[in-house]
Amino acid sequence: MALVNAWPLNDGSGTTAADVIGSVDGTLNGTNPPAWVNDATRPNGAGFIVQFDATAEKIDLPSTLNVPASDFTICCWAKNGAWPTTGNDLRFISKASGVSEVQHIFMLGHTITNPDYRARARFRASSSGNTFYSEPSTP
Repeated sequence: MALVNAWPLNDGSGTTAADVIGSVDGTLNGTNPPAWVNDATRPNGAGFIVQFDATAEKIDLPSTLNVPASDFTICCWAKNGAWPTTGNDLRFISKASGVSEVQHIFMLGHTITNPDYRARARFRASSSGNTFYSEPSTP
């Protein structure tokens, strides 16, 4: 299986997050849309990244993005700058048709059990809402 879509999120300006493999570009969106910032701490030196302030910011992908029902991989890299210390539903990647649990197809994110941040994954197994969770018991 070949890589179908990839968003390096290093565009540097504008409101588009370009898909460098396919043709499913994302749009920076939200109450205060995420911002492009130059990050000199990147492994290869300076380069642009997307900075979120964790307040209803997102990158929307069009509905033309078709994630298969089986045999797929999702991944992301997130740098903790100043994540919120309350709440338990910060999502890095998610596909959903709404906000309720039964409307989520998959999600990668983190949950907070002060003072620990823990990775969390959720995958819906059927249309009835059966959901598998994975939350490590230790950070």
